[in-house]
Amino acid sequence: MKTPKINIQFLETIEPDQVVEINLIINRSLFTGVVPNQMKIAEVIPIFKAFDPTEPKTYRHNSLLPAFSKHFEMIMYNN
Repeated sequence: MKTPKINIQFLETIEPDQVVEINLIINRSLFTGVVPNQMKIAEVIPIFKAFDPTEPKTYRHNSLLPAFSKHFEMIMYNN
């Protein structure tokens, strides 16, 4: 089963009463040191470096993280 991502569209359409719940999630995470699994999901895409495109070693990975997790990381960093 695929875990849903928390994306920026979610943050743009948030209702005022949902702010309390998100605040609870962030505060609980700061207190316990546990990050919710939805914030750990990344889409990994291969990026071709050079030489032979048929060789896996000629690619590097690039991880695309959900926007919410980036904001969450800034909160964690600043505390």
